[in-house]
Amino acid sequence: MEIKKSVIVEKIWGFEEIYANSDKYCGKRLVIQMGGSTSIHSHGTKTETFTPILGNLNVDLYQISRFSLVNPEWINPKIFETIHLKSGETLTLRPNTIHRLYPDQDDMVVLLEFSTKHDDNDTKRYK
Repeated sequence: MEIKKSVIVEKIWGFEEIYANSDKYCGKRLVIQMGGSTSIHSHGTKTETFTPILGNLNVDLYQISRFSLVNPEWINPKIFETIHLKSGETLTLRPNTIHRLYPDQDDMVVLLEFSTKHDDNDTKRYK
């Protein structure tokens, strides 16, 4: 048995508090300030489940054109769906899903993220 302190990682949009990150799973709390958003990004191997616990969460899902796959330097993802989550609702994203998280208008959002292992090298940022 081991007692550990959580790790706070400051971000431009707020912060994340990492409670656990092992070879099998990761648990975090994210606080996204009003007007903030994560970058547009994806994870090559990570599966993530989000649930807001305070405020409402918007998740933009993106797609890229086939041309972008042939010429990666031209990648410019386009939104194809926005999902609105309320407290108690969950959304699971599979690996390689291009996404961005942000709160509803004029609010902040606090959410929990449960996922497979987090590794910064597994994150691809688009913007």
